[in-house]
Amino acid sequence: MYLACDLLICNRTFDGFPQTFFEAGINGLPILSSKLEAYSDILEDGKDVIYHNGKPENIASELLRIFKNEKLQNQLSKNIIKTVQNCGDIEKWSKVFLDRLEDLLKKRKIIHIPFYKKFMGAFILFFIVMFRK
Repeated sequence: MYLACDLLICNRTFDGFPQTFFEAGINGLPILSSKLEAYSDILEDGKDVIYHNGKPENIASELLRIFKNEKLQNQLSKNIIKTVQNCGDIEKWSKVFLDRLEDLLKKRKIIHIPFYKKFMGAFILFFIVMFRK
């Protein structure tokens, strides 16, 4: 699926586990994303990804900037592959995900998750917990 795409666009405000970013990144797909707190320490704006501010005009502007600049596309593609290879540690990210989930539960925040994501999340969480060292 990623090989048929030119770019991954993400407009999320929260994401606990960067699976989509890892999958797109390892396939060399440039990423245009909202700045997600959990990833800001590893995904550098202008190097690995291009961050947008969530406004449609800004998303369109950044999208055009990427598509009009082949050198930027190649740079983003090459850098995101390296970053994912260096930082795509499932154990690290499962811990980040579980810590964040635990923090939200302690604060008694309501988490709205669509049904299909609940199912996949439960499946992934089961494997993370079962195979945690």
